[in-house]
Amino acid sequence: MKHHVERMEKFILTEGGKQIAKSLEFDGALSTITGVKIDKNLDNAIIKVSVWPEKKEDEVLKRLRDYRFELQSYLFKKLKTWKFPKIDFEIDRGPENAAQVEKILLQEVEMPKLKTKKIKVAAKKPRKPRLKKI
Repeated sequence: MKHHVERMEKFILTEGGKQIAKSLEFDGALSTITGVKIDKNLDNAIIKVSVWPEKKEDEVLKRLRDYRFELQSYLFKKLKTWKFPKIDFEIDRGPENAAQVEKILLQEVEMPKLKTKKIKVAAKKPRKPRLKKI
C-alpha cells in the first residue's frame, strides 16, 4: 500500500503540475509545486506550493483552492483508480527557511574569527592488565 501512495504522490506532482501550468496563470507571481503528501488511507492529499513574491501568496492560494475540484476530477479521470484523495493546497515555507539559513551562514563566514588559545591536555598512561591467580 505504501508503494501505491508514493506512486500516486508522484503522479499528482507531475500531472497536476502540468495541468495547473496549462490552465492557470498568476499575474506577477511565480508558483511552483514543491511536494505532495497523501495520507495512508488515500483520503487527503496536500499539495505544497512555493510562491514568489511572498505578498502574492494569498492570491495564488485562493485561485488554486478555487481550481482544486477541476484538478481533482481531471486527475481522477486520467488515473482511473477506485479511490482518489481530496486535494488541498498549502504554502511551502521550506525554500524561505532555507534562504534564511543560507543568509545567516554567509554572514558568519564574513565575520572575523575570534582568537582562541590552545590548551594542552596530558595523556594518561595506559593501565597494565591485572592477572588473576588460579
